Amino acid sequence: MPTYTSYFTLNTATKSLNTGIAYLGGTVSAVGAGFLTDWRGRREAIFWSCVITLIGAVLMSSATHIAMFIVGRFIIGMGLGVAATATPTYVAETCPPKHRAFALGLYFSCWGVGTMIAAGICYRVCSDTLQSQNLRLTIQQTQHLSSTWAWRTPALVQVGPSIITAIILLFVPESPRWLVNQDRHAEALEVLAIVNAEGDKDDPLVVSPSILTHPPVYLNIIILQRSIEVFNMLTST
Repeated sequence: MPTYTSYFTLNTATKSLNTGIAYLGGTVSAVGAGFLTDWRGRREAIFWSCVITLIGAVLMSSATHIAMFIVGRFIIGMGLGVAATATPTYVAETCPPKHRAFALGLYFSCWGVGTMIAAGICYRVCSDTLQSQNLRLTIQQTQHLSSTWAWRTPALVQVGPSIITAIILLFVPESPRWLVNQDRHAEALEVLAIVNAEGDKDDPLVVSPSILTHPPVYLNIIILQRSIEVFNMLTST
């Protein structure tokens, strides 16, 4: 984006750091994201990912120098690492079995949809900014004249989904599996009844003995899962 590169006067090093720093933030947060999700619950972990992302977005959109922008992207990456751990866990544990695969597929598809929307916003804002100057010059000639809102707006837009998600969390239940692990069986039974049987607590699926028992803890699987989260961020996938 012309106004972005001219405002910060980037070199090869800052361009590379700016690109990779978000994944570094995701790698750092992914190390502890699983433990946060198990300790405080799926909903609260998702909430904190929203808060972290919001902070990063505000820093990016108000940046006055490249270091501030890069720190904002690092914080955005931390929020991404927490969200990428807590959200699919919540979806898998809350959706009815018959809809679980579709819901998880929809969740992971939204990463691509979000990327497309972000690219569209960047293109549109940049185009509008250039047109507002009433200049018929090349990008190289206009890059010092266009408004910095061409790159501040896409950064600020990230605040919206964070706020919307935080509000939605007020109206959804906690994961029944997490509730069982916290010995909150009555709440878990109520959530299972709502999700799987339209509130019927006597439904065979709801009262299944295996559902309201503590799942076994396999340390090797937990370590493997946490390692996958970290390497997922390191490989930018």
